[in-house]
Amino acid sequence: MTLQDTLAAIRSAADSSVEDASTLPPEAYRSEELYEREVERLLRPGWIAIGRLDQVSKPGDYFSVDLLGENLVVTRAKDMSLHVLSRICRHRWMEVVSGNGNARALQCPYHLWTYGLSGKLVGAPYMDNWNRAAKARCALPSFAHAEWGGFVWVNLDGHGSDLDASLAPLTDQLQGLGLESQVLVESIDWGEQDWDWKVMIDNFMECYHHLGTHAESLNAAYPADAAWTDASTEAYSLMHVVRATGAGSDGGWPQMDPMSDEDGTLVHVFPLTIFSVRRSGTNVLRVLPLGPGRIHLYSDMLAPRSIVDRQDFAALWKARREVSDLINQEDIEACRAVQKGLGTPSVQQGHLSHLERPLWQFIRYMAVGLCS
Repeated sequence: MTLQDTLAAIRSAADSSVEDASTLPPEAYRSEELYEREVERLLRPGWIAIGRLDQVSKPGDYFSVDLLGENLVVTRAKDMSLHVLSRICRHRWMEVVSGNGNARALQCPYHLWTYGLSGKLVGAPYMDNWNRAAKARCALPSFAHAEWGGFVWVNLDGHGSDLDASLAPLTDQLQGLGLESQVLVESIDWGEQDWDWKVMIDNFMECYHHLGTHAESLNAAYPADAAWTDASTEAYSLMHVVRATGAGSDGGWPQMDPMSDEDGTLVHVFPLTIFSVRRSGTNVLRVLPLGPGRIHLYSDMLAPRSIVDRQDFAALWKARREVSDLINQEDIEACRAVQKGLGTPSVQQGHLSHLERPLWQFIRYMAVGLCS
């Protein structure tokens, strides 16, 4: 299947009605040519959440993330300004920092070039004869960034739309859930995984698979057929996950506080950010594409400060983590099996249930970016 054939199949799937919706063509999950086009037209131009603001709450705080080949560091400068920078030294290309922490400056361990937390070069040994203009040009490259919902967002190509404006309806829809004030409690590194980034999003944004994949875990608390989908916008799609009446801690999510018996909301901010939010906590899946059929996966678990400050928080969190790990592991096994199926020679496009409306919405978004 040529790239043009794949694009034509994506366009056809996008043009179908939701009642007659089909999946993306299998080649869309394994094509090197299409992946390169996705990076150029969807991923680098899109807004992508890369962390939480509470990770950089104090001057000197920083954390690192690798995204689409860029080695990034998010910093909080002395004046409390936020920066998203390349962490590759402008001298001879070693990383100036890794991981997370708090520092007064970023210093390359190779030749001790030193950068301020805004990216400005502030020191370079034995470069005293260097003219001032050349020194100014050697700041760490910076990337367009924004703050929304308590997340730090990056736009790698620097030409993204106004994030606040495009997500204004979503802000209204999530009002009262406290997303912006929840704090990162734990980030779980699931490592490199052998399935496509779109397989992960497809799996996350529908509850139909609760019937099979989560039959003994999640489906009793959040039945597949109780979920419903809002109309999407050009920027996101949203699904409401309805808690079964009378479902207790034995039916899925454990009892963390009086608000844990509540409905949830699944959100996909195009192209790549997916999270489930409730007043009692939020799970973020950070899906970092590495190529067609490959990702690095993180699960970030958030909670309101009021829960984190409880005396019994450690026991409560242990229970939540156990259930979250179980559900994530079930999804991992499902996504791995799907990608394996996508590699068989006779595989064809599938047909979507009405319970998978967010997948159809995502296909329509993809077609606009990839097929124009």
